[in-house]
Amino acid sequence: MELICPTRVHAAEVALEEIHAELKATSGPKRGLTNSRTIALTAIFTAFVFVTTWAFTIGIPTTNGGYFDIGEVMVYIVAILEGPYVGAIASGVGSMLSDAAVSPAYAPGTLVIKAAEGFVVGYLTNRTFSGQTRSNWRILSVVMGLAVGGLIAFLGTTYWSVSSYQFLIGPFSLPNFNIPPLFWVLLGGVALVGILLVGVFMDEKIGYMTLAILAGGSVMVLGYFLYNIAFIEPLAPAVVEVPFDIGQALIGLLVAVPVVRRVRKLAGRHVGSGRAGSD
Repeated sequence: MELICPTRVHAAEVALEEIHAELKATSGPKRGLTNSRTIALTAIFTAFVFVTTWAFTIGIPTTNGGYFDIGEVMVYIVAILEGPYVGAIASGVGSMLSDAAVSPAYAPGTLVIKAAEGFVVGYLTNRTFSGQTRSNWRILSVVMGLAVGGLIAFLGTTYWSVSSYQFLIGPFSLPNFNIPPLFWVLLGGVALVGILLVGVFMDEKIGYMTLAILAGGSVMVLGYFLYNIAFIEPLAPAVVEVPFDIGQALIGLLVAVPVVRRVRKLAGRHVGSGRAGSD
């Protein structure tokens, strides 16, 4: 059975590129939300976020309605391509509609959390990190590596090594298992080394895009953690959900960056061919 059809993937890339080129051509350098075409295209992107989030969901064991999804893929793509305002509205509203259908208790929080996530990614990518140098990127890589590695080691040894976990997958249950503290220390070290290597070898444009996504993903993870504690469930289930939220952000990162690069490349060809035709 063919799960992913290359023709459909290419068609989706072309459709996204055409929408991006249309919005870029009609909105001008100071993109707002008053242009009628921008409003219409924001609605389209909102639908994209909703479908991407709703179409693939997996319930998280031991939580009260939490679920894993791949909606971050479209959240990041829209925010990077169209900026903070379109990204915030499409991400917040589209994700909220998915929660309204799957887990309504999360819908109010999702509206705010995903909107903030889309805004942060769009703002950092298109405003804060625009035009930054490679030397600045390397400095940021060191800081980010220390922060991420230390955070993984701290959270892992403090919260995720103190008890046994048992996951239910449908009618089946997996045996209890313990994660030793040393695992999280080593994982933090691997994260530190990996981020430092990325800072040395990765192109700074991709690096800044990655950093923006990680910042937005952190907003999402922290937002749901606090929302869970305040309105949904006790501390222990809220902590269990954190790795799944991190997984969502990482999947979104791995898919969104190459897709955005591809779409921008196609958009550049589209603009170039349009100018050649007009000449």
